[in-house]
Amino acid sequence: MSVAHDTITGDQLGIRKTREKIMSDFYWPGIYKDVARYCRSCDICQRTLRNETSSRVPDVSSQTRDDPDVPLCEAVIKDYDYEADRGHVQDNLTGDEQGSEDLPEIGTWGQKEDAADVKFGGALTYDQNRVLQMLVQKFSEIFSDRPGDTNLAEHRIDLTSDIPVRQTPYPVPFALKSSLNKELQQMEDLGIIRKSDSLYASHVVVVKKKDGSNRICIDFRRLNKITVTDPQPVPSPAESFLGMSEDKYFSKLDLTKGYHQIRVRPSDIHKTAFVTIGQH
Repeated sequence: MSVAHDTITGDQLGIRKTREKIMSDFYWPGIYKDVARYCRSCDICQRTLRNETSSRVPDVSSQTRDDPDVPLCEAVIKDYDYEADRGHVQDNLTGDEQGSEDLPEIGTWGQKEDAADVKFGGALTYDQNRVLQMLVQKFSEIFSDRPGDTNLAEHRIDLTSDIPVRQTPYPVPFALKSSLNKELQQMEDLGIIRKSDSLYASHVVVVKKKDGSNRICIDFRRLNKITVTDPQPVPSPAESFLGMSEDKYFSKLDLTKGYHQIRVRPSDIHKTAFVTIGQH
């Protein structure tokens, strides 16, 4: 991947062209994800801002605009083809029954799920379903899409070098600055991050999620290179399934932002410092 993307012949191409160049001679399972991950973490590509242009809304036809029974705002909405331009299902934005009431904005960290959203298997009997509902109700406070905080473990960061890892921040596209600052402020309000004067400083990378929202990631690759790794092996999936061979009931729990639910050892917190434009 480095030869196909980073060298002179690679020319820092995008994900699709880099993948096509590799697949002309090589293939392995997961190549699509590997190439996408490699290109998105490229230092040079992160420093290069894309020139994004917005599509212009076509002018309203004179026939529609001159109709006295059609408000001008409604004429613009009807004339603009949202389906062709954005690939979205066109909503009925002009219905009179919708009114003009402004909807409250829900932040990224605002709670939108609770115990009432827990789903139970359809094969359970009435008594089994009742027992599970009572159990969920008893611990209802843990069923939330706001990250919690465990006291069962701490994350240690033991390093092989005492020289601080210090990097200059990546440039942030102007269109993402407001979203980035808002997300950082919400994380600070929740106690996940705080202002720092640490000598360590890692990059911030903004990653677009499938639902269209942004995820803030920290590029800890340089810190990981000097981190003492844990030699304890991770249990294989086969061993885990073998240990559940005699069990009858299975539950799947997805931790909300589980990465943020494990505290860092106080003496190591300064090593996780990150930097972005105007903030540290």
